[in-house]
Amino acid sequence: MENFETATAVAARAEGSYTWHVPAGWAVGRGAWGGLVIGSLINAITDAEPDDARVLRSVSAEIAAPATVGEHEVVVTNLRRGSGLSTWGATTTNADGELVARLTAVLAADRESAVDMDYSTWDLPSAPTAPPAAEVAVVDMAGLAPEFVQHLDIRPLSGMAYSGRGSQTLGYVRLASPVEHTAASLIGLVDGWWAAAIVTLDRFRPIATINFSANILVDPASVAPDELLLHHGFATGSHAGFTSEQRRLWSADGRLVVDNLQSTVLIK
Repeated sequence: MENFETATAVAARAEGSYTWHVPAGWAVGRGAWGGLVIGSLINAITDAEPDDARVLRSVSAEIAAPATVGEHEVVVTNLRRGSGLSTWGATTTNADGELVARLTAVLAADRESAVDMDYSTWDLPSAPTAPPAAEVAVVDMAGLAPEFVQHLDIRPLSGMAYSGRGSQTLGYVRLASPVEHTAASLIGLVDGWWAAAIVTLDRFRPIATINFSANILVDPASVAPDELLLHHGFATGSHAGFTSEQRRLWSADGRLVVDNLQSTVLIK
């Protein structure tokens, strides 16, 4: 079975241009899982960045159309290059030249001025209380969830989809076929859980992410490939069919790994 690393791999074909083949088996609705689309764009940008000290810090993306199985073109552009920070843009288009998604990413080197900061003195959010991951059972989502979920190990604690109770969801998640983590895999993984908005519903309704922003707050190499990460998602507001929700991934040692804001739309 193809893993996340191979499914998001891009191949350079000219300066600033890459090929991404959207694989079968990763669908949600009519197109590939959004985490896969975002991961491929991140991979193209990190490949294009010439300075290895500049690592991914933040992304913002819009998914405009389904990424259907087959070949896509990814084009990256260096929007600005500063003394220690690079801003990149990336787009992916399908075989018909239709825009599928675009992403803006900030890559930057570590800030020497912040090396001696004691972040433990800051009044920062902490991980929700949860039993150890090893004590939480895996839930077989076959037939209950989109196709791509077969590639995830999901262990819900509360807030099941379509339960009609509450607007938060909590549980553990990891890739079913572990890979050495990168910014692409961790940011992709935060999109692997169901939307908090559909916890409030008591029947199936299609839902789509229209805007995705995320900050990665750890060195990806510090997260073990097989580590179960605690996912906490909660809706923050809704109006006229559009919903805002926050998603967070926490490591076993209590670090905030990815902080994610999504705008979703409920489809009739």
